[in-house]
Amino acid sequence: MTGHRKWIGFLTALLASSSAFAQTPSGEGEGSGGAQSASATAGEWRAYPNERHVIARLQGGAAFRLYDPFSAGALAPWWIHGQAGFLFLNVGKLRMGPTLGGQLGLDLGHSGLQGTIQPGWALMFRPSPRWAILGRVDFSVAFVKTNVFANDLCVYNRPTRPIEPCRESNMVPARLAYGTGTAVALGFEAGGTFAYFLTGGFALTAEVNTGFYFGDSGTTAPLLGVGIGALFDYELLP
Repeated sequence: MTGHRKWIGFLTALLASSSAFAQTPSGEGEGSGGAQSASATAGEWRAYPNERHVIARLQGGAAFRLYDPFSAGALAPWWIHGQAGFLFLNVGKLRMGPTLGGQLGLDLGHSGLQGTIQPGWALMFRPSPRWAILGRVDFSVAFVKTNVFANDLCVYNRPTRPIEPCRESNMVPARLAYGTGTAVALGFEAGGTFAYFLTGGFALTAEVNTGFYFGDSGTTAPLLGVGIGALFDYELLP
């Protein structure tokens, strides 16, 4: 078997024949090691006491500004969001654990690309083999383009452009942008997701989320977003 066929076979096995896919609507079969599962009725997704989940998701969407203090417009930049997580804490049939994600804002007309690092916490409730509900709360560290200002500039009679050499007679107070740089904006996001599983470990997703970001002046910019994407869930049975 050639190398590329081996990779195709491996990916097919992960998507269609993962340990999650091995579960049946009636709950037949046991996890590895002979572990006993919790009781499940017909059509219900069987939950194991010590199961773990490795999840990965990719989605894209749009956001709308609920408050626009800088007159940037109602539509916020389009975004692409990726996230991976390890759900190891089980509370009943609720699975939860830490995540690490990243987001790319596509503000091509003004600020350019905006990158965000997002450590967070996710939870998943899967009552059926076909669908699940997920939630996430992320702490966001965004890197955005900003203007760089100087409090004192050397200018020709009026604050229009800096000159060299700088003499005290030419110094005037000014708030002039003389370049651009990168600023850090802190915030958080929370989202709720509906996932429809095409196989036991692969689902299509739709999410509604909200976010709050704080500028360097303390101004809050709340957002409401919607997104669609895909989710991969690999279940580690006890």
